[in-house]
Amino acid sequence: MTPPVIYRIETEATREATKTKNKRTDKNGAVQGTINVLDEFQGWREYVGEYKPVIMLRATPNMGESFWGAFGRGFAAYYGIHTQANYRFKTDFYRMKLFCGEREVMPIQPGKVAHVISESNYFIRAQDATYEGLYTYPADAISNSCGKVRLEIYSERNPEKANTKTLSEKTVVRIENDFAPYFQKYGRSVHP
Repeated sequence: MTPPVIYRIETEATREATKTKNKRTDKNGAVQGTINVLDEFQGWREYVGEYKPVIMLRATPNMGESFWGAFGRGFAAYYGIHTQANYRFKTDFYRMKLFCGEREVMPIQPGKVAHVISESNYFIRAQDATYEGLYTYPADAISNSCGKVRLEIYSERNPEKANTKTLSEKTVVRIENDFAPYFQKYGRSVHP
């Protein structure tokens, strides 16, 4: 979650409302330019300090069907019997670590969020609950100066063994570019 992504999510409804309004007033000689939904109170959130430049990382456990469940469904299908795929979370989130090069970046706020799914249709049945990780880091936690950026994600099933994900150079550059205007204006923080 970077500032441009957050902005896009937060303003989607307003942008759609503006499009609808403009379509309506483009017809029948209506008076133009009486209101621009996007300009009202422009910049007020920045003025009151609502936006804090941070990186939010979300780790959601994968879902899947067990081997024997898929085998049984395949066997039943061979005899013309339809059964739903039974999906479950494969594991539960325990904790996460972010590394800029070899230095571990401490989160501003580590957190877990409940993730409940209850869906049933002709093809699948998924009724399960787990926690996903939602960690907040400083805006400059991921940058080109890190060299390698990696995440270590630990599950409750195996809390000592990390699932490691190295961010691609393209992803790191994208994050760096998203925060560039902020860094140009305010500079970067200094990490120990």
